[in-house]
Amino acid sequence: MANTFKWRRQLTRAESRVKLEELEETFDSAEELYVSEISAVLRQSLNRMQKDVSKALQNDDLVSLRNLKVGYHDKLVNIIKDVFVKTYLYGHGAVYEEIGMEVNSVKKRKYVQYFRAKAEAIVTELEGRLKARIILIVLAGLNAGRSEKEISAEIGVIELSESKQPSFEKLKAGKVSLTKDEREEVMKSKAVWHNGPGGKPSPAVWKSVVSGKTWYVTHTHRAYNVTSTLKGTIKRYHDFIKETA
Repeated sequence: MANTFKWRRQLTRAESRVKLEELEETFDSAEELYVSEISAVLRQSLNRMQKDVSKALQNDDLVSLRNLKVGYHDKLVNIIKDVFVKTYLYGHGAVYEEIGMEVNSVKKRKYVQYFRAKAEAIVTELEGRLKARIILIVLAGLNAGRSEKEISAEIGVIELSESKQPSFEKLKAGKVSLTKDEREEVMKSKAVWHNGPGGKPSPAVWKSVVSGKTWYVTHTHRAYNVTSTLKGTIKRYHDFIKETA
């Protein structure tokens, strides 16, 4: 019997209303704004912390590093909160447009409070990681016999953002096979689509190499997520992507 299974299908009426290019452009723009503004503020903070570290080393006062301040907390929170609100409102309107209904209003106070709380958590995490990274640089530098100026210079060149993710087209062009171990991990985690003959499961995560860097991708016809780690993309599948199928 010939295999008549087809893994592609026609879009539903609602799906056909999805403006994929507009979605990509909107969220790429939000990401660029998020990364650039956060990096700029963190760079200001890093410059100030660099001076504080130099002063502590000059005074042989390592204990003071416990109270190292990142600063600009409220400014960072507002940047992240504003990006969340902007993308939420866009997504809210897009969903209603896709299903052909008039946009329903949402209570501003409620969602702004929610996104502010999320932003507070993110900034607190950022502050903790940056402070810990600086202290590790100081300790490693002292252990290696570096001078105060050398340690300060190393702090000054900390990279504050990851390289921008490639476009989906570039990811597709750079697609390579998962290794045997990677495939087993994906299948074991149940990050799968049941689109094989008879509903046989297949990996919902694939790998791409772009400009020498490896990325892991999970996607549907509506959305995609990409991270630089297999575990990270598996989590994105379970947290979001599988709900868009």
